[in-house]
Amino acid sequence: MFTLWAITVYLVRERKNYWITLLPALFMTVVCSSFIMVSKNALALDMNIGYGVGATVLLIGVVWFVLWYRKEMKLN
Repeated sequence: MFTLWAITVYLVRERKNYWITLLPALFMTVVCSSFIMVSKNALALDMNIGYGVGATVLLIGVVWFVLWYRKEMKLN
């Protein structure tokens, strides 16, 4: 997940096609955050709550990326 985000940032800064890593980065962020919420080895929350947290993390990730992207494009 972290590698996908790092490569996405690199591709944006190099003005290359960043969608190829952005979508998997968002997907893996949801998967990892949901897993941490529902795993018996971590928080062991109810699946509905875990998936809700995953969806919330997705929205936060998209908003955060869009805000960062706009700022990055203004700088260049």
